[in-house]
Amino acid sequence: MIDSQSAPGSVSVVIPVHNRATRVVRAVESCLPAADWLPLEILVVDDGSTDGSGETAHRASQYARVLRLGSNQGRQRARDEGLAASIGEFVKFLDSDDVLVAESLIREVEVARAQSADLVISGWGRLEEAEDGSLDYLKASEVAAPEIREVPDALLEGWAVPTSAALYRRSFIAGLHWDPRIRRPDESSRSLTVPIHPRQSSSGGQARGYLLQQAPTKVSGSGM
Repeated sequence: MIDSQSAPGSVSVVIPVHNRATRVVRAVESCLPAADWLPLEILVVDDGSTDGSGETAHRASQYARVLRLGSNQGRQRARDEGLAASIGEFVKFLDSDDVLVAESLIREVEVARAQSADLVISGWGRLEEAEDGSLDYLKASEVAAPEIREVPDALLEGWAVPTSAALYRRSFIAGLHWDPRIRRPDESSRSLTVPIHPRQSSSGGQARGYLLQQAPTKVSGSGM
């Protein structure tokens, strides 16, 4: 847990969720290995769920704190609420269907602190989720951490990373807001929207997270 505001090396993980009780537990659990090494809080923002997603996430870990919105207001508003409530030195945004590789948060924070970076970008990949909820890591598609360039120039060139691939220094993004007009289902198509130059930006090296996707449905039969 985080005992004080912006404790050195501390991380707030913000996870919006709307009616994904099973998946959000997996997202929460993927953050937990970092708790042995870093002060950690997990802010699950329940965006008007009706399936008990918030309660399920809270039961999954003592590190999970649930913020409840009165109605479904969208992922971007939920992220804003989580950011406003966060107290970590660093902030990580996950979606409820993201999972982190065990040491990703630890490595990202090490890079950020060693290089005084405001922004760290890691690699990412995609996993297929079978109908029984299992994940096939052997079939994962992976993208290595990109070389970091000046953020505004990269945005103008259409450079994009998944939201979950970035770790931010909280003081760097304090007061900024996610654009509520952006509601794309494909996280990899969303550009990083930080309108100021970071003091330093770095690559997270081998750190990696995964975005889930449903496995292709196999249909067989003879006619209709």
